[in-house]
Amino acid sequence: MKNIVAIAAAIVFLAATAHAQVTGPNAISGVYDQLRKQTTYAVEMKGEQVVLRDRDNGKQIVSLQQVSPQCVKVVGEVGNIHNAASAVQTLALMSQVNFSSRVGTWSLDAGSGSITMHHNLNPRFLSAPAIANTALLCCDAMRRTRLL
Repeated sequence: MKNIVAIAAAIVFLAATAHAQVTGPNAISGVYDQLRKQTTYAVEMKGEQVVLRDRDNGKQIVSLQQVSPQCVKVVGEVGNIHNAASAVQTLALMSQVNFSSRVGTWSLDAGSGSITMHHNLNPRFLSAPAIANTALLCCDAMRRTRLL
């Protein structure tokens, strides 16, 4: 009886390990391949991240990183609140973007004044082309509303 339990436990362990390897591949390489097909933004792989840059000035617009099997994070620096006069207008714009934008949420780091856009995507439910398209939408939104 002990042998049967030990064999069953080994089978369950092996099945769980094999399942994790099959369902948890790195989605970033597929997204990178998709993004390389477009010509609007410069695309580069930096370690485990994909970076999209403005082709005209070379500035980074967004980066994509897979932080877990269920999350590819798209992040971009929107700007910084430099003084109290611009803070009110910037916070109003931030509120409007968070309410009406199709992609990305802006957040404020109160200590540094840095404003960041972020968008989380689940590669288990979205294909690499869909994630790449969403990243391009984020870039477009950043170019329209960037405060830098």
